[in-house]
Amino acid sequence: MKSIPSARGVSLVELLTVIAIVGLMLAISIPSLNDISKKRELRAASAELRSIFRRVRSRAVARNSNSAVKFRRIGGVWHYGFIDDGDGDGVMNDDIASGVDPVVAPFREVFGSTGKVRIGLPDVPVRDAESGGIVTPDASPVRFNRSTLCSFSPTGSATPGSIYLTDGAHGAAAVVVYGATGKVRLKLLNEAIGVNR
Repeated sequence: MKSIPSARGVSLVELLTVIAIVGLMLAISIPSLNDISKKRELRAASAELRSIFRRVRSRAVARNSNSAVKFRRIGGVWHYGFIDDGDGDGVMNDDIASGVDPVVAPFREVFGSTGKVRIGLPDVPVRDAESGGIVTPDASPVRFNRSTLCSFSPTGSATPGSIYLTDGAHGAAAVVVYGATGKVRLKLLNEAIGVNR
């Protein structure tokens, strides 16, 4: 008669070692997964802003006249509206206020109410995406020269400037509009030490 081999169990020490290794692997991978998710959200938000800039640039080229997008904060939330040059001298804030440069698309909320990313600055200083200087948390996150107005000419050039995005914690990025070309780029910011990545 054959003897049945005895089944050897796992000792408590072996089980605890495996659990510790799995826990360590999870602890290492979860923060990097969070970083990947935050970067994905920042990229999606920047794509929405790039779409807004593309539409107003196309409008200026098609009309052969300046068109602009103006950002304004309403109730703590950033909105945008499209404006056309009404008197041939470019889109200007005082002409918008007086009605000379008409608002051609009503102001809408930039990102709607979904997602964690919003227009804003993190709670720590970051490097300016254009000049390399320091931008403090209390500065305006929308900056086109000294305004929140980005104007495009019929040739496609634009008012240079940046819109800063944050995830509400420390994640930050800047959507930068380059003046001569009107191109729009995303720059991820490393806010902890205040330098561009």
